[in-house]
Amino acid sequence: MKKIFTILGALLLLNTISNATVRTVNNNGLAGAQYSDIAAAIAASSNNDTIYISGSASTYAAFTINKRLTLIGPGSHIGGNTQNTQQAYINGTITIDSTANNHSVMNIKLMGLRFDYINLYHAKNFTVERCDGNQISSQTADVNSIFIRGCAFERISNYYYGSNTVIEISNTIFKYIQYLTPNTLVNHCIILGDGYSSSYGANGTVFTNSIFYNTNFNAGSFAGCVFTNNLVYNVNIGPFTLPLAGSTGSNNQAAVDPLFVNATTGDPSWFDLFYYNWRLQSTSTGHNAGSDGADLGVYGGTFAINQIGLIPAIPQVNEININNAAVPQNGTLNLNFKARKEN
Repeated sequence: MKKIFTILGALLLLNTISNATVRTVNNNGLAGAQYSDIAAAIAASSNNDTIYISGSASTYAAFTINKRLTLIGPGSHIGGNTQNTQQAYINGTITIDSTANNHSVMNIKLMGLRFDYINLYHAKNFTVERCDGNQISSQTADVNSIFIRGCAFERISNYYYGSNTVIEISNTIFKYIQYLTPNTLVNHCIILGDGYSSSYGANGTVFTNSIFYNTNFNAGSFAGCVFTNNLVYNVNIGPFTLPLAGSTGSNNQAAVDPLFVNATTGDPSWFDLFYYNWRLQSTSTGHNAGSDGADLGVYGGTFAINQIGLIPAIPQVNEININNAAVPQNGTLNLNFKARKEN
């Protein structure tokens, strides 16, 4: 019996929904996808369509989304740093812009992609899930209902101070934050150090069940925040305790090593954020220390990261067993396959 292992199984499981179309993109001309360019697939799509983007040895070009679409790639860092699995890497900026549709575009979703930047213009109900990128930032004040789940980023910024902007950042690793505002929740995250920049400009933000590790803080720029059930270790201000002056909160652990399984005390590049094992050792005080009774950091909570990679929550074929590799003309190929779906 011959076994073939694959990550997406060439996207064999394509699910369609009522009044929607699934399109495929692969920039390998021999792959048999419908499109080789993401922008072309977007141009051909209508609201509520889904676009599957295959992993590739080369990068994909930047694009703009101005329709209600779901884009799904194969995932990021699959197998951690032990496997060289192809990813769907967007070389440039992904622009989310509803201007052309009178700001009526809602419910755009990106899953399982790797990219440099996401810029949000008039975006509402936008979700980025199980992705890996350099930066995501708002470019207009009317950005709203932004959900960042199970990702790894260098920087997250709300540049335009939209005080009514609802942002939920959960189970995400990032190096620093800028200009987070009221109605922003940072839950079950890890905020790492950065040798050149500081986290600053949080106003009324809620931080809970998270770990601040080797972090540079401009503490004076945090005002009216809420800190509950967080752990703080080796930050640039000492002694560093939560809540900061002018903020509130309780049940925080100060100057306590989270005891990650494998981490760095240096300044990892955003490419390398997921090369470490951010799970907690058995003796860590972060175990079951969350307000929800779960572990602190990215492995507790609703969108817990899987250490084998940032894998999108869709059914994926991960093993195919071919029972009769030699098939006569007009014969039948017998095979079995296994699939899985992340939470």
